[in-house]
Amino acid sequence: YEGDDLSTLTTEPDLRSLIENISQSNYNNFSFELFVDNSGESRNYNVELERIIIEGEKYYILVFNSPEDNNRLEDKITNLHEALECGQIPVIITDDSGKIVYATKSFETLLELDLDVIYSNHIASVLSWYLNNEELANIQASILKVKPWSTNLYLKGNSDDNLVIDLKLNPVKKESDGKNNFILTAHDVSYYYQKNKVIKKSEEKLRSIINNISDLLLIFKKSGDEYYYEYANNHFKELFNIDSSIARRKTIKSLLPSKFYEKLYTSCNLMTHNKLKTIEFDFSGLNNKHYSAKVSYVKDETNNEYLHMLSLSDITERTNHEIQIKEAYSKEMQMNKLKTTFLQNMSHELRTPATAVMGYSEIIADCIETGDYQAVEEITKSLENVVGRLINLFSKIIEISEIESNEVELSRVKLNCNKILKSVYEQYGKDARGKNVELCLRLSDTKDLVEVDWFKLEKTLNYITDNALKFTDYGSVTIKSAKRGDKIIISVQDTGRGMDKNIINWLLQPFVQEDENGLTREYEGAGLGLTIAYKYIKLMGGEMRIESEKNVGTPVEIE
Repeated sequence: YEGDDLSTLTTEPDLRSLIENISQSNYNNFSFELFVDNSGESRNYNVELERIIIEGEKYYILVFNSPEDNNRLEDKITNLHEALECGQIPVIITDDSGKIVYATKSFETLLELDLDVIYSNHIASVLSWYLNNEELANIQASILKVKPWSTNLYLKGNSDDNLVIDLKLNPVKKESDGKNNFILTAHDVSYYYQKNKVIKKSEEKLRSIINNISDLLLIFKKSGDEYYYEYANNHFKELFNIDSSIARRKTIKSLLPSKFYEKLYTSCNLMTHNKLKTIEFDFSGLNNKHYSAKVSYVKDETNNEYLHMLSLSDITERTNHEIQIKEAYSKEMQMNKLKTTFLQNMSHELRTPATAVMGYSEIIADCIETGDYQAVEEITKSLENVVGRLINLFSKIIEISEIESNEVELSRVKLNCNKILKSVYEQYGKDARGKNVELCLRLSDTKDLVEVDWFKLEKTLNYITDNALKFTDYGSVTIKSAKRGDKIIISVQDTGRGMDKNIINWLLQPFVQEDENGLTREYEGAGLGLTIAYKYIKLMGGEMRIESEKNVGTPVEIE
């Protein structure tokens, strides 16, 4: 205890004598082995004796170290060293400045450097053989800031494959002085690197295969009530303008058009509710195309969750082909109906004049026998009308065939359309008076010229006016022209029986009349006049509009 006399200790050599001898010498410190006998218990100590002077006074510091404690500490250090060497984990320990104070043999072997190159050198200098300037700057910054650091080191192995070493530097605070040492460990991660490399190649190969599939693919998963984006091939991302870098963890509701998402969401719910493996549906409106969608799901064993897969096949060509087939079928049915109508009309139109010719021939023969030549003259005029009707029919058939085969040539001239309207008015004045129908002419005072085929425009107006007079039993037929904006409008309006507005487009087809019964219909005609008029106006670049109602009349407007 403090104040006790050292001479009371029984030591060999005598401790007090040793202190007196060193006080008379020039030595400031001295080490010796001391045997102490304390209450019958003997122990050996290694003693470090040091002389110090504080404010002119001499003091002596004695540090007693038990050989057993030293041996235990040395054994502990030895065991730790052997453990590090046997653990096959390369380890380097540095002081707080980064100088190496310890390195395992395995690290020396790994770096293929001699011991004198490693010890007492800065760790950045030792690793400069393997790291680039940026990595060296990072490790020095980590030591200055006392922060962890890591990198991968690529070394040439015995085989063709490189060794991949994971280097990690971690600071370790010492309890004795509060300073930081650094421990650098090296782990061989070549196997994991090669495995990840193989996996990455497999993923890239699979991704390449998926991206080269012509179908559009989307993979998504359900979490709660929402479906979240997982992956999509390039075709799908291009169609929906999806950026994969920001799409992850987003709901597919936010990435897809609302109508398409609603269809997909409903299909997924039906598939879940009915425990179906797959479900299919068609959808149109994406990029003006038609798609066949198929939804299925698989279980992800790794994460124990279900992934949904959507594939979209472009069926636009097939759909359009089906539409074309339907249209062709409809057109074929229409053509069959037109053919039937044509045969009925032609039967009526040819049979009636033919019968009249035969009847008139018999009457003429009888009149000649009786010498009634005046009657023959009258019948001859009737025959002229009948033959004229036949010639008119054949002329219209030739006209419509030329139009349908694109053999019509236009001779365009610039003229004031009022001239043609006056000509038509004069031609049909007598017919109108014969039916007690008022034929009116109302012309605009415009001097504007239009570029048309005079002959075909006049024929068009003849057909329309003839049609108007035919179906008007009382009232009036008005032919007029007007200027609307920068356009000239020609119209023929009657107060006749009119027609069902739902079949107006149908009546523009050749050989069609509202009364389709060819044998019992009230009005004669092959149903070609209105069709020829409509097609001539189209050829000349104009528009013809018909608005009609039953028992109200029919206005026909040409623009």
